[in-house]
Parts: sequence; C-alpha cells; structure tokens
Amino acid sequence: MSEQLTNQQINEAGHLTIGGVDATKLAAQYQTPLAVYDVSKIRNQIRRFKSVFEDNGVDYAVSYASKAFATIAMYQVIDQEDAHIDVVSGGELYTAIQAGFPMAHVSFHGNNKFQAELEMAVSNHVGVIVLDNFHEIELLNDVLEAHDTSAAVMMRITPGVSAHTHEYISTGQEDSKFGFDLNSGQAAKLFNKC
Repeated sequence: MSEQLTNQQINEAGHLTIGGVDATKLAAQYQTPLAVYDVSKIRNQIRRFKSVFEDNGVDYAVSYASKAFATIAMYQVIDQEDAHIDVVSGGELYTAIQAGFPMAHVSFHGNNKFQAELEMAVSNHVGVIVLDNFHEIELLNDVLEAHDTSAAVMMRITPGVSAHTHEYISTGQEDSKFGFDLNSGQAAKLFNKC
C-alpha cells in the first residue's frame, strides 16, 4: 500500500494524511473504526471525468454509485458538482430526497425492487428506473397505472460475459441475478413484449 501513497499523503511524522489531516489525530478524536473521505479528491475526480468527456464531445452523465457511501452530505457534494447518483434501495432514495438532491439526476437500480420502492421513485419523479426482470416490469406497470403517469426506464441486459472474478461480485455472466440475459433469449423476449 505504501508504494501507492504520495509524499503529500504522509506527513513529517510518517503518518497517513487524508485531505491534509493526520489520520492518527482523526482516530484519536473520533475513535475507530472511522470512515474518512477526502472531499476535494472526490470533487477533482468528478471534474476530471467530466473534462475528458467534454474534451471528446461525448454526451455523458457522471454518476456516483450510492452504495459506496450514501449520506446527505455526500449527496450534497455530488449535487454541487452537477453529477448524478445511482441508488439501489428505498433507503438510499429516501436519503437523496432528504438531501434535496435533484430527482431528475437519480437513477434507481437494484435487482429486487419492492413495489413500495417503485412507488417512492415514481412519486418523487426519479430520472430513470433501471429494470432487471419481468416481475419488476409488472410491478412498475401497476404503480404507473395507479398514478396515471409514465416513467423513463432502462433495461439492464446481461451480455453473457464472464469476468473471472469472485462469484459474489460477478454480474455479466449468463446466470447472473442482474438483468435480462442476452444469450438465453430473455432480452429478445423483453423487447418483443415492449
């Protein structure tokens, strides 16, 4: 790990610093375990992504994966950088609402959405709902009919590619719990149904 650290991350005492603050002082003040984020690095990374897309004329949206750390303060930082968020649960969506995050910049992912979560997403006008299975399509249709409205949706397609990684984080293979499988014909059935 020390090979990856820069001189700016180690102070004169040889201690790790985060955003210029000595990590041992943070641990002494707040106790451990402690999660610390360098907000300036997060902001800079978002800006770098945006700059590359803009320099290359790419239509884009930089989206923060909320499952990494979903708090009001984090959502406020992402909003200040005019980025989007990707939520995967009603709890994350609720937190985004409490943060005053613009719902048009929210995508609601997750492979096991409950009807109440879809109700919350529709009622709060999230930007896009990403659907993973036929059951979710039925649930969302019921919610949309009850609200007499529509919603922007995306369908998650599983390409049947294996990343040769740990089985708990694999998402692209044919038997994935995420999305409509391309090779088995699920994706074709989905598009024929729509």
